[in-house]
Amino acid sequence: MTLMTKDKKTNHALWLTFMGYIILLGVIVLDSWTSSPSFWGVWLLQTLPLMAILPGLLAKYYRSYSWLCFLMLAYFISYVVQVYSPTRDFHDWFGLIATIVVFIAGMFASRWLQRLTIKP
Repeated sequence: MTLMTKDKKTNHALWLTFMGYIILLGVIVLDSWTSSPSFWGVWLLQTLPLMAILPGLLAKYYRSYSWLCFLMLAYFISYVVQVYSPTRDFHDWFGLIATIVVFIAGMFASRWLQRLTIKP
């Protein structure tokens, strides 16, 4: 599977979405590992929605990117609460920035992939 399409701006949006997705997974692993004694349970609950949508992202289905944006809203709310809590850590900021990048890049990728697949 390749993330490349014939459109340059779509390729940039897909690349940014994928990099933000990988960073977000890394932040979730770091956050789960440092803050919870039951690492695997917390990690599984946080990554299962992201992993369920991964095959559609790799196949470049525009609807999967739209669903990714909906998922990012929940992660965004969670990271905003964590950033403004008194027990915040530096990786909370990375998670917040990653969710913003994934949301915006995924939104553009969804729209541009839809235009590539549905031609008038």
